[in-house]
Amino acid sequence: MKKRILSILLTLAILLSCISAFGITSNAGYTTSEGQLPFTDISFDAWYYESAEFCYINGIINGQGNTYTFAPNVTLTRATFVVMLGRVLDADLSYYTYSSFTDCPVGEWYTASVEWAAGNGYVNGTGNNKFSPNASITREQAAVMFSRILEKQGYVISVSGDILSSYKDGKNVSDWAKNGVMQTLASGLIGSTNSNYSEFSPHMTMTRAQAAKMFTSLIREYLSAKCKHDYKDATCTKGMTCRKCGIVESLPTGHYCNYLSCDNGDNCINCGLYIDALGHTTTMGVCGRCGQEVFSSDYKKVSYYMVQHGTAGENYQKYYLINYMDYSDGDSDYCELIYYPSSASFDIYYLYEFADGDYVYITIGIPGVLSSYNVQAVYIDAYYEDILYYAEGTVSTYTQDFTCSYYDGSSSNKSSFMAMVDQAVENAIFHTDIMLNNLCGESSAAFGF
Repeated sequence: MKKRILSILLTLAILLSCISAFGITSNAGYTTSEGQLPFTDISFDAWYYESAEFCYINGIINGQGNTYTFAPNVTLTRATFVVMLGRVLDADLSYYTYSSFTDCPVGEWYTASVEWAAGNGYVNGTGNNKFSPNASITREQAAVMFSRILEKQGYVISVSGDILSSYKDGKNVSDWAKNGVMQTLASGLIGSTNSNYSEFSPHMTMTRAQAAKMFTSLIREYLSAKCKHDYKDATCTKGMTCRKCGIVESLPTGHYCNYLSCDNGDNCINCGLYIDALGHTTTMGVCGRCGQEVFSSDYKKVSYYMVQHGTAGENYQKYYLINYMDYSDGDSDYCELIYYPSSASFDIYYLYEFADGDYVYITIGIPGVLSSYNVQAVYIDAYYEDILYYAEGTVSTYTQDFTCSYYDGSSSNKSSFMAMVDQAVENAIFHTDIMLNNLCGESSAAFGF
């Protein structure tokens, strides 16, 4: 089953590389990733992009977990927020080897930061000697923390009148938080959540993007505002950095190599450091960087093609997507998808041949008007050339569950054979998406799959 899934993903990668011209090889030089923001879920025009970059290069906010995602809309816990706060203020946590809160065990990744923040008066608990580290932090809680930071850093924020009265939901701010919220509003570090009218949303949980914006503003407008910056130029591994306050204002330049590639290493022309070969970006068939076919140890050989018969407008116009694959263990795989544009229908022919010659052959007919599609499957013994198992049935377009209406074969092997049929149906949907997206500009969802 795993091989067939890999086969479909490989076919997808190959077709995309053929049609969309992914992976064009270039010898025009290569800059390593140090000079790039690593997050894959942030667009350049996002309102928080600059703040996310600033917090990343200054070590305040890293990726979410072990991934290359910033997760801008994920809400922050009280523990995470306090850890970030400690990074902003360059907290020395070495003294905080104990815990004053019953729900912050000694040795947890956040406990020392919580103790530091509580000991310096930036945060309080939530009652009964608890800190509630896993609870999401609200906007009013964050605003109060920021007001305490400003106060302890010597900033006097003047508040004229009742600022909260100008906010539609100002009356919803908790009594204990009102002074802190008003001071942070007056400081400009936090504002309205609605672009059409003033709305503070005190009990709304704070996201990673919002926190990045607040931390960036705190550092630039207050904590480092008095510094007469003297910046060192960015290097291959370090961004432009102030010699006085240490603030970093740009990404590193990254190593630049003339001949660095997936297979070959090269020396950086700026610093001379030798950079190892990059390696291929995928083991699923085609490298997204260089376009070379790359296979894991399971694969021995693959060939593929797509052809078109007939001309536009003619009833016999067809598209064929065909994939052959040989595996290192002697198995092989063949899949043919035929698409008929005139009727928006499909025929799928799927063959999986085992090293001993046995094979499973599956035919799937997908009509243009979808309510269900028909499936026929056989398992052929190579030595006797006999059909050992045969099944036919339908698959609902709503549930995609195979319903076997007829089965001929040993009952002890029925469940494993049905699993093969189910997997082939999933593969058919993958192939259909590939064809529709790349040839018709549609996805299978548009056809009711």
